[in-house]
Amino acid sequence: MATALTQLVKKHAAFRLVPRPRQVPPAVRVRMLTAYKNHGIAVPGLYEQVLSSHGLPRLAHTSIQTNTREEREFHLSNIMARESALPFDYESVPLLRARLLNFGRDDHALILAVPHVATDTASFDIVWEDICQLYRQALEGPESEASPVRQFHDFARWQSEQLFAETFSDSRDYWTDQWARYQSARLGVSDILRSKAYCATTSPGAAIRLLGGDVSERVVEQSRVLGVAPFVTLLSALYVLLHRLTQRHEIALWTPFANRLNETDERLVGRVANRHMVGITVDPSWSFAEIVEACRLTLVNAQRHQAVPLAHLALRSSGAVGGKAGARILFDWQTSDEHYVHDGLVADRPLLNWRRAVLAAGLTIRVVSRGSEFALVALYSRSACPDRSAQALLREYAAVVGQFALDASLPIGPRSTAQIVVPG
Repeated sequence: MATALTQLVKKHAAFRLVPRPRQVPPAVRVRMLTAYKNHGIAVPGLYEQVLSSHGLPRLAHTSIQTNTREEREFHLSNIMARESALPFDYESVPLLRARLLNFGRDDHALILAVPHVATDTASFDIVWEDICQLYRQALEGPESEASPVRQFHDFARWQSEQLFAETFSDSRDYWTDQWARYQSARLGVSDILRSKAYCATTSPGAAIRLLGGDVSERVVEQSRVLGVAPFVTLLSALYVLLHRLTQRHEIALWTPFANRLNETDERLVGRVANRHMVGITVDPSWSFAEIVEACRLTLVNAQRHQAVPLAHLALRSSGAVGGKAGARILFDWQTSDEHYVHDGLVADRPLLNWRRAVLAAGLTIRVVSRGSEFALVALYSRSACPDRSAQALLREYAAVVGQFALDASLPIGPRSTAQIVVPG
């Protein structure tokens, strides 16, 4: 495993990029810091990533004696939480921590902790595939050099050149128009709560609701009939729920885009993904099938313009980009080969950075897909959304999904105008 990790770091330069302060004019620095303070958007222009000399990853070992699967999962989730909470020394490479857990002779688990500055979620899936392949190669024979792939610093250089050449001017204009159109439609956590939440703690919380096999299968089948991916169907159901809760016709959420548009970028490891606002105008007389089609068309346009970085837009925008940091609602999707539930949290590979996700948005609604089964997950800051409110929101969301998974011709009109109650 140590050999495989060394080959992984050699293969992907993103683990060997060290952020260094950049000399920026004071006026530009103020705009960058203001964008982060007001909108929670980290503008990368304050730092540049310098490719450091190769550093060897350290593989820590921990042996744990357990008697049951529940004990194993309990220890595994606790260690994962501790590893993800430890800070990184950004002056030291590689930007990766690895710990091998030994539960028995033939029972091991590998935990990788990587800072978000080095990878996005799509990158982490690639990393896991690579580490498995490199581990098998290390078992089969002598060490071999990893095959070359496009590196993140090459992608970043290309992206900067495109921005300087105004290649993304059409996309920038598209998102500027979207912000102007949906400026008042960007929902925050307080918009879907009956009253303002007061909580002394700022700790993150997590809630989960499993859709069940029958409902998940109906979602997949309904999506096939409507000609869309389940992502579109479930996002449309969330729009319906938010329309019912707020009685608004214009609704805008934030969602991430992989931003891997070229073949050469499919196996790219680094912070490549962009996050953009996706807004639609809801007609209460629509059927669910009609809102799915509206959502599909909106996503097609958004994907066409996804390449322009949100940070670049924030710098060039004179207006608000997305509301105060910690107030936005984010919808995203993760695919997991395996997961388990502990303390209401789906603890799997894509959710290792869930605490950081909560800081970036006041509420994240995440759909975890495991084969043909779906789990609805809420990640939130307790200062904005109490636990019981998050659980109630997922319960209502699951009810909407179940309703329209049976019949997409049903009208989306308000079934209930009650908002999610903040417990006293």
